[in-house]
Amino acid sequence: MVKVRRFSDARAFLDRAEAWLLASEARHNSILGDAYLLLTDAHPFRDPIYLCTVETNGRIAGCAARPSPDGLTLTDMPDEAIEPLAADVGATFAELPLVNGPEREAAAFARAWSAAHGLDFSLSFYWRWYVLDRAPNRSREPGGELRLAGADDRGLVEQWADAYARAVRTIVDVRAFFERRIKTRSLYLWDDGGPRSLVAVSGLTPASARISAVYTPPEWRGNGYARAAVAQVSAIVLETRRMCVLFADRTDPGPNAIYMRIGYRPVQDTVGITFAPRR
Repeated sequence: MVKVRRFSDARAFLDRAEAWLLASEARHNSILGDAYLLLTDAHPFRDPIYLCTVETNGRIAGCAARPSPDGLTLTDMPDEAIEPLAADVGATFAELPLVNGPEREAAAFARAWSAAHGLDFSLSFYWRWYVLDRAPNRSREPGGELRLAGADDRGLVEQWADAYARAVRTIVDVRAFFERRIKTRSLYLWDDGGPRSLVAVSGLTPASARISAVYTPPEWRGNGYARAAVAQVSAIVLETRRMCVLFADRTDPGPNAIYMRIGYRPVQDTVGITFAPRR
């Protein structure tokens, strides 16, 4: 029998689910990163916060999280868990902008949620998740050097945030996300006579961190700036963490090939599905 067990706060959720999530940390960095962030006073989320385990015979078989205003994130879970999970999420939220997770689970949830709420749904993104747990391969680097973004970069970073948001079709407030990264010294720029590429780090857990955004304006692409920036930032992460994870649009062969040349290896594919009023 499937039981959806909802938790009132991140500490209670981690007390129950942390070991299960950490057993496959590269696949679960998104939920873990949000849960650990919720333990701090610096998180950007607002109530209601949704955190749950899906359990069968008293054992965890999956997890789901929605730290509003973000979408709902799912892990692998049994087919029979989807409808009770959708019902439980619906007891907390009248609306849901997006669900993301492994394709089978996300698609099944989208069907259940849309049927219950009279909505249409559509695929928004296809992500391939990667992990790096050894020193990155660093081939010949372009001119310039990596540096932290600072207050003087805010104007440019805001412009790039808007361009990045359009490119990846995200519901996240990227301007606010990059501003937080500047404040926490986790936004990097490759500078070659001026900023050329950007890399953001978030998703901090005891053993991992996530490269959450990589952006190079079209006029600076093809020079190796993003590759060099990702390799160096990955090396910085691995100074204090056991692994670094990132994701890329799996339909775009260019970034995927670059990340694998650096040394990243794929660990899972996920999809994002958005909801809209039925026409």
